[in-house]
Amino acid sequence: MSRILLMAIVLLSHSFLIAAVPVQAAGKRVALVIGNAAYTDVGTLINPIIDAESIKKSLEGAGFDDVRHVSNLNADAMRRELKDFSARTANADIAMIYYAGHGVEVSGENYLVPVDAKLLRSTDTEFEAIPLSTVRSAVAGATKLRIVVLDACRNNPFKLASADGKKRAGTRGLGNIEPRTGEVVAYSAKEGTLAQDGPANTNSPFAAALVKNLQEPGLEIRLLFGKVRDDVLTETNNEQDPYTYASLGGQAIYLNPPSDAAQPSTLKPFQTFSDCEKCPQMVLIPPGKFLMGSPDDEPDHEKEESPQRQVTIAKAFGVGRFEITVGQFGEFLAGTNYDIGTKCSQWNQKAQRYVATEGSNFFKPGFDRTNNHPATCISWADAKAYTEWLSQQTGQTYRLLTEAEWEYAARAGATTAFVSGDILDSDKVNFGGKGQARVGQYQPNAFNLYDMQGNVWEWTQDCYTNTYDNAPIDGSAVETPGCERTYRGGAWANEAKDTRFATRGTNAEDKRVNIFGMRVAREVQ
Repeated sequence: MSRILLMAIVLLSHSFLIAAVPVQAAGKRVALVIGNAAYTDVGTLINPIIDAESIKKSLEGAGFDDVRHVSNLNADAMRRELKDFSARTANADIAMIYYAGHGVEVSGENYLVPVDAKLLRSTDTEFEAIPLSTVRSAVAGATKLRIVVLDACRNNPFKLASADGKKRAGTRGLGNIEPRTGEVVAYSAKEGTLAQDGPANTNSPFAAALVKNLQEPGLEIRLLFGKVRDDVLTETNNEQDPYTYASLGGQAIYLNPPSDAAQPSTLKPFQTFSDCEKCPQMVLIPPGKFLMGSPDDEPDHEKEESPQRQVTIAKAFGVGRFEITVGQFGEFLAGTNYDIGTKCSQWNQKAQRYVATEGSNFFKPGFDRTNNHPATCISWADAKAYTEWLSQQTGQTYRLLTEAEWEYAARAGATTAFVSGDILDSDKVNFGGKGQARVGQYQPNAFNLYDMQGNVWEWTQDCYTNTYDNAPIDGSAVETPGCERTYRGGAWANEAKDTRFATRGTNAEDKRVNIFGMRVAREVQ
């Protein structure tokens, strides 16, 4: 079912340049995130809760100091949350409100709709809904930047009658906002057109694009929404076209400071950083200890996953927030003379196995995908070449994760078989033949990393060993001459058991399969 969305973002700023403020001196940033889905009179929306959760994690990853996240609020609760948040903005430099749920426009006034609203007549909105003006007032206390994000249904589901009861009142979605000086108003789709929804328990294309670009440091606000528009157009085959109204001066405005002010040494654990505009978004992973492998009694346990042992990751490191995308790997190929080959293994139904297929490669993996899907038909050698190229481009040390680092980052503190516990929740991981998903479509783990289980297998640095006997306990890689290499995480085409945290795969360094991809690590000082 298509969800019809409107995303309106209202930014009010003083005349100043956020780009000049380093991360550690960026000032206090606060946010209120609301997701309304369980409506009593018009049915439940499938994505606002997921979208709100993703925005909350993205804001935390971008370094916001205080992010309050609430869901399914009635009218009284919404008013109380807005009032309380208004008080919290008094000492803030930046204040932001994100709202996902129903919204309506009646007689030129826009309203946010609480879950208990009963809207039969147009005049009911004055008593049952929250005026947009109230929401904007709640962020007015911030001294530098005030942001309101409205992710609301454009197709009005409420059977509003006019005051005389004879005809329907209210328009399709929220009404236009005339931008004031220093304002940006962005819609997830042009007026009168539909904004697509993602599958249940995933983000919509627009929310996914906003989450992705919100966490990229150094995107000026106009460029940020331009990239969101590009991502949505690509993801929806040009069927959904976001539109932005703006009245801005010549100064640059940033929601997330530039990358030269967002290096790992200045960040908190699990915040994101990037070394260049087209570089992978990285997440700063702190040191820690964890139990690697699986117990003998875990369902589908294999001998190669034992004995379990405690591993110490003594030093912080960066991990790619997403799997390397088609667009990112394509940049590497476009900038080099690297030979990606002409043979990649695809599933052969008759043989019931993966068979090397002539004419198949990164460019022709056997299925359609966009620049925002994970790169596939990538061998271990290809993955290494990409990390070496990226290191040369940035002056930083990029590499593949070791097996221990991969499992530490994937588990993110979990001791169960899956991110959802000992039983895999199919809504949280892409597996079981669903088809490849764009990066970031499913929810991140507790370390702010996406698709550590499912979507595509990810090569690691390690040589394969058939047990963990005498394996390193310091997080380093196992290296032996002429070895096969390991890959982890499972893929969209695999069974649930293959996506367990402890599952290990092995293959030759030059093996290309259309469910094999990669994720990068980066050394930090």
